Amino acid sequence: MGFIFTENYRVAGWRSFKKLRVHLVYCGHEIVNSGYCNYGLRHNSKAPMLIWQYTLKGCGRFRLGELEYDIPPGYCFLAQVPEEHCYYIPEEQTSWEFIYVVCGGEESARLGAELRRTGSVFSIPADSSVVRTAWDIIGEARDSGLDNIYRDSLLAYDFMMKLFQLNITSRAPTVLETMVLAKARNYCATHMAEPITVSDLACAAGYSRWHFSRIFTRVYGKNPHLFIIEQKLNNALTLLKTTRNSLKTVAGLCGFEDTSYFCKVFKNFFGVTPDEFRRNTSHEKN
Repeated sequence: MGFIFTENYRVAGWRSFKKLRVHLVYCGHEIVNSGYCNYGLRHNSKAPMLIWQYTLKGCGRFRLGELEYDIPPGYCFLAQVPEEHCYYIPEEQTSWEFIYVVCGGEESARLGAELRRTGSVFSIPADSSVVRTAWDIIGEARDSGLDNIYRDSLLAYDFMMKLFQLNITSRAPTVLETMVLAKARNYCATHMAEPITVSDLACAAGYSRWHFSRIFTRVYGKNPHLFIIEQKLNNALTLLKTTRNSLKTVAGLCGFEDTSYFCKVFKNFFGVTPDEFRRNTSHEKN
């Protein structure tokens, strides 16, 4: 049990490509069922490798350390060797169809580490240049073989650059990034009456302040400090609309210790004072 269909191509003599900083190792197209499981620490080679695997149908699962992610159609994962990771088909799935490209070399490892700074699991459109290039590599391996080390190195580098460009400019938020944003929103909601800092959100998400701010700003389009202010002021809008609480009480419930400062920030953000907003809202109801 494990393999239903396998189209696997391995570059002959890839271990001797030490002078090539980026080169192909494997590529393929497979359909697997129950029993399929790969462990990152099982690889005998100590040479660095970067694994890219993309789901076509079904759903696999990727475990990296203590974190675990589903890999549904349109999603891929990046894994490095050697590393404590595992990818497998869950018991509830009947099959998992995917394509993959494995690159080796010191530069592949460096670029892979850079790509994974904001997560190892993310979505890619099926018509993207990355997926098309992966199919081209598999097709060339099928038709011509992978027996020219310099051509193979060129194919690998082109694939890495396509992946790097997509990752930097246009990829959708990864599962991990979505979790980070969800934790930030949840922390704001449950600590609304407290003076929340960016460091608080970073700690809740399990990242350093610098790394958290980098992820947040790239995905959300604004820095996390502004996000905190927005969350507090949006909560203030709700309280001003739905309660008769004093401005001091509203400010306190939104984590502003100084009512004057709250009013100043509110006006700068919405263009009216809290009192003016409340009067306008009351007038609209009447």
